[in-house]
Amino acid sequence: MPDPESVLDESMSRRRVLAIGGGAVLVSLGAAGGMVELARREVARRDAPPRAALATAAPTFTAAPARTAEDDEPWPPPALGLSRDVPTQFVFNVDAGVPDDEERLMRESARVAAEYYRQRTGYYLTNRPRIHLDLSRASGPLGEADGRNITLLLGNRSWPRLTRVDKIAVVAHEVFHLMQFTLGGGGSSPVLWLIEGAAEYASQMSVIEAGLRAKADFQEAAIRAVARSPQLPLAVAGRSPQATEYALGALAADQLVGDKGVPALGDYYRRLADQSPLTAFEAAFGETRSAFETRFEAWRRQRGIAAT
Repeated sequence: MPDPESVLDESMSRRRVLAIGGGAVLVSLGAAGGMVELARREVARRDAPPRAALATAAPTFTAAPARTAEDDEPWPPPALGLSRDVPTQFVFNVDAGVPDDEERLMRESARVAAEYYRQRTGYYLTNRPRIHLDLSRASGPLGEADGRNITLLLGNRSWPRLTRVDKIAVVAHEVFHLMQFTLGGGGSSPVLWLIEGAAEYASQMSVIEAGLRAKADFQEAAIRAVARSPQLPLAVAGRSPQATEYALGALAADQLVGDKGVPALGDYYRRLADQSPLTAFEAAFGETRSAFETRFEAWRRQRGIAAT
């Protein structure tokens, strides 16, 4: 097998890398990139902690999907970048069997999410983020994201039960994970509820501000979800999987940003590129993390969803 480093010395397409190096080259490239999955989104049970994007077992490859991304674009794709004026261009891989109307909805949802986050954070994502519409798994997450790729699990048995607005929000959630990673200069918040909770809040705000859902409905649904599945104090996020519940994190993000909305989250992640997490938190949100966590716990008690 050729040395992966020598393989990458020449410009080549995705097709050529697959032909020359096979699975071992792709594993080597993935390890060098150091990407960590930021999101696992579930319907019935949403507290799964982040997991590594790279499998430990040897990868397997199946036949190419019916509608694929451009095989002749450079491989590996460059890391995502940011632009204030160049609109995001997504590259889609679509499994055979994905209905045309679902594909259209996913494409339009991704475009709308990119435009919304450009308005709220000041940036588009560049270098063609890749989105795979996947039918291979019937259970588990609805969406996954790493530093430049999104997988939408349309084969999940829960997918047909989602409303159109819920499907749009799933896409917006995953696109925001790419924003988090890229705004942060290739890193992310060490605070788990500011990963998943912020992405859930941002995705909900995208459909709320589009007039597709009322903010009160989002808040009431999140409070009911937390009441059904009591959570530990927000301050332990990062030490307990229970603290990564999407609904709790979304409520925390909502209380944290207040009227500043999604722009405050964008400011926080942008600051993480060159500031410590605690400094970035206080500068973006106007209070220390510990002060906010104390304030949030008092807010929870007032609404009958106090920490366990």
